[in-house]
Formats: sequence, structure tokens, C-alpha cells
Amino acid sequence: MGKESKWVFLNGARGTGRTYLAIAVANETANKKLGPIAFINASLRLKELNDFSYSNKSEFERLINTLSSCPLLIIDDFGNEFKNDFIRDGVVFQILSNRASKRLMTIITSDFTIDEIVTLYSTSKAGAIRAKQIGNILKDNCEEEINLGKISIY
Repeated sequence: MGKESKWVFLNGARGTGRTYLAIAVANETANKKLGPIAFINASLRLKELNDFSYSNKSEFERLINTLSSCPLLIIDDFGNEFKNDFIRDGVVFQILSNRASKRLMTIITSDFTIDEIVTLYSTSKAGAIRAKQIGNILKDNCEEEINLGKISIY
């Protein structure tokens, strides 16, 4: 996972195997002993980070640093999390921009397309600028947006 690490963005309806595929990549990475892997559920972890930013600043900074620097980060169910300006600007943008600058492998699963993520994070006119930057980071780093469709495999 060196200089050319690419990101993967998997979207599609629930039950199409997005999380299963992401975990398969995580297992393969673990078997190759390429370093620590972080797997987060966006709904749970981003809310937790928001809460830590108020209640435990040192834990917040530690988690942001960990998620920004681990060799492989998997963000599951991105787009379904609670959204506010701080989560967008102080958590999501910070983690994604840090990972992009370090060229670290990132896998994102979502019910939404990248363009829909931008719309979801455009909570205000000013916020739309940062949301567009998040979309650009995703598009610049993902070789392609993989749509798994709407047919459940379960």
C-alpha cells in the first residue's frame, strides 16, 4: 500500500454485499500483514467523534490521528451518519484530506453516490463549499465509483 494506493467507493442498496466485499479486502490485507486496519461504522463512530470533541479532546485527537494514519481505513455506511458542520469540517474532511495527502488506502461503502454525499453534506451555502471539497477528494482518489445495484444477495 505505497504511493499508488487507490480508494474504493462501493455504493448500492442494502443487502448488495458492500460491507462483505470491504471485509474481504480487510481480511486479505490482514493476511499480508501490511499494518493495522480500522473498520468503522460511520453512523456510530462519527457521532462518537462529535461527542468526544466536546467531552474528551485528547481522545478525539487520538482517534482522528489513528483514522488519518492507519494503512487501511474502511468507512462503512457513509452518508447515513448524523450530519452537522463540525462532523463535515472537523471530522470527515480532516480524515479524508489527511488520508489523501498520505496516499493511504481507503474503502468507503454507502447507500449513496458521491454526488449524493455532497448534497447530503451541503447543509448551508458555506457548507456546500466544504461538501464539494469532500466530493472532490473522493472522486480524485477513487479509481471508480462501483455501484452494486439494488438486488439483494441475501
